[in-house]
Amino acid sequence: MQHYSDLAEQIRYGGNPEHKMNPGQFGLTPPSGPRPGKSLCDTVGIFSREDALKHFKLGLCKGLISDRFNGQWPQNIWSVTEDGYPLEAQLENPMTGT
Repeated sequence: MQHYSDLAEQIRYGGNPEHKMNPGQFGLTPPSGPRPGKSLCDTVGIFSREDALKHFKLGLCKGLISDRFNGQWPQNIWSVTEDGYPLEAQLENPMTGT
């Protein structure tokens, strides 16, 4: 298995305000037209950018990634909360690792 600890040190979390009950806690602007039915990070205990980033760094280090890459970055990273809830992040910007 490949080790992704170097990438984990560089990864950034952008976040999508449509998946937040309180986007401001993540440093995000609330969406102008929220779409009902979106899964919310808040419902699985993720309340800050730091929490989300921690989980995705762990997922990356464990190799919980898609086989599709854009440059050095996987298109998707998955993780699981302490309570067993699955999480997914999608690559937004391959130049910055966000």
